[in-house]
Amino acid sequence: MLHYYLTNLDSVKICNDAKQIRTAAEIIKKYKVDILSLNGIQYDFENVPTKCFKTTGLNLGKLLEKWNLSFEDHFFTPSNLGMGAKPGADGCYSINTYGPEALAHADDLNFATVPGQLSTGAAFNYRVLDRKVYTDLIWKAFNSGVDLSPFKTPGGADFPENMKLFDKSFSDITLDVEEKKLHLILLHTTPSHHFGNPRSINGFRNAEQLRFLEWYVSGSTEYGVDIAGTSPLPAGSYYIIAGDLNVDINNRDCEGSHVLKRIMEKSRSWMSADDITFTNEAPHFAPDPLRLVLDYIIVSKNIEVLQGKVIYPDFTRDDRGCAQKPTASAQGKCVVTYKLHETDLVGEQTRHSGREDDRDYYAVVDDEYLLFKETSHHYPIFGEFRLK
Repeated sequence: MLHYYLTNLDSVKICNDAKQIRTAAEIIKKYKVDILSLNGIQYDFENVPTKCFKTTGLNLGKLLEKWNLSFEDHFFTPSNLGMGAKPGADGCYSINTYGPEALAHADDLNFATVPGQLSTGAAFNYRVLDRKVYTDLIWKAFNSGVDLSPFKTPGGADFPENMKLFDKSFSDITLDVEEKKLHLILLHTTPSHHFGNPRSINGFRNAEQLRFLEWYVSGSTEYGVDIAGTSPLPAGSYYIIAGDLNVDINNRDCEGSHVLKRIMEKSRSWMSADDITFTNEAPHFAPDPLRLVLDYIIVSKNIEVLQGKVIYPDFTRDDRGCAQKPTASAQGKCVVTYKLHETDLVGEQTRHSGREDDRDYYAVVDDEYLLFKETSHHYPIFGEFRLK
C-alpha cells in the first residue's frame, strides 16, 4: 500500500496536465501496490472553478489514466472544504487560496476558496463490498456535550450549532481481500495548527475527529457515543487507516496527539513510533526546514506488518551562499534558490520587520529532492501487510 498527499492538485492542474502530475507519476509508479491512497486532490464539480469545467467526480479517474495505472476499482469523495465559498463577480472561484480577494470569498467554517478542495480518494485491486461516508455527520450527533462557544472562525464569527464534525471527509470502504472483509478507512483531518487565530477551533476539531476514528475502530473513546444509524466496527474487524491525520504524535502540546497515541495502542502502526522521523517538510529550500510526522498508516492488530517506511529522496545539499548564483551543477544535481526567512507552514504569512536579509541564497541539491519538492510538501509512505 502507498499513501501520498499531493499538495493541492486542483482541477486546473489536472486539465492542463501540470508538471506536478508528471512528477507524481514518476514517484508513484516506482511502487507496485494493491492499494493507493491519495489526499489533496480537488473534487471536480461542474462550473468549478470556472464555467469551462463540466465534469463531476472524475478527477481521480483522470489522474489514474494520465499515470497509466490500472486498478480494479477506485473511490473518490468530496471534502467539505470550500462548500460555503463564494465565486467572484465573474462567477469564478479563486484557486489562489491565500490571495486577499480569495480570502474575502472563502468558506469560513471549512476554510477553502473552492468547493471540494483537498479531497480524498483511493484505488485498489480488490472487489468493493460496501462504501460508507460520514462526511455529513453533525458534530453534536457524535459528542452531544460539545461546546463550540470558546471558538471563533477566521472571520471572527461564532460556529453554528449544526456544525459538521469533518472539514474534509471520513470514509470506510469494505474490500474483499482473500475472502476476508478489510475496512479501508480514509481520513484527512483538520490541521492542529491555529494559523494565527487565537480562538481557532482547529486543535480541538482535530482531536474530536480522531476521537471519532478511535470510537469507530475500537468502540470506545473518552465519552459515551450513541449515533443513530451508525455503529463502530465489529470486534475483530480487519482495518487499515490511511491519511494525513494532521498532528505529530511526538507533539504532546497538541490535544490530538494524545488521542492518536491511544489509537496506536489499540492498533498497530506501519512503522514503530521510534522509527518515524517525519512525513512532512516545509515547502521552501532553506536549510533546516520544519519537519513533522503528519501522515500515517495504522492497521488492526490482526494484520501483520511485513514492512513499512517513509519514502525519502537524497537530502544531500551544498549551500553556496548569496554572492553569486552557480551557473552549472554536476549531473544529477540542480541549483535551488531560497530566502533566509521563509515561511515554514503552508498558509501562514511571512511577517517582515523591514530589517531582514532579503537576498537570494543558493544551494545545489539532488535532482530527486527537487522532484519530491515539486510534487508535494509531504513524503509518500509505504507499507506491506498480511491479514492473519
